Amino acid sequence: MHNKTANPSPEKVKQMFRLQDGVFYWRSRPLSDFKSERAFDIWQRCHALSDVMRLHGRAWNTNKRRQSVCIDGKSYPIINVFWCWHYGRWPMGKVERIDGNPDNNGIENLRRA
Repeated sequence: MHNKTANPSPEKVKQMFRLQDGVFYWRSRPLSDFKSERAFDIWQRCHALSDVMRLHGRAWNTNKRRQSVCIDGKSYPIINVFWCWHYGRWPMGKVERIDGNPDNNGIENLRRA
């Protein structure tokens, strides 16, 4: 039986995001990740190949939104996704930014709380 509460595999996280010059970008995603072709087309136009930390041209923290991304219909804190991408496993417990700066998601700035 499929467990809907399980985190996506680290392999899936690597397939969804790429790191370049210290910035995470969305990768293009397959149609099978979406409920409809329309949803796929919209996502590809708006997000594919864009900076993960940007939302419609603004950094996420500028409008005080929680920094998270949606994977398979579930929201995940972006710092947990970065952790998984770098270490190949989801963090056990909470992850925090050492310097407290919500814009600094570099792996050297993340630690388990």
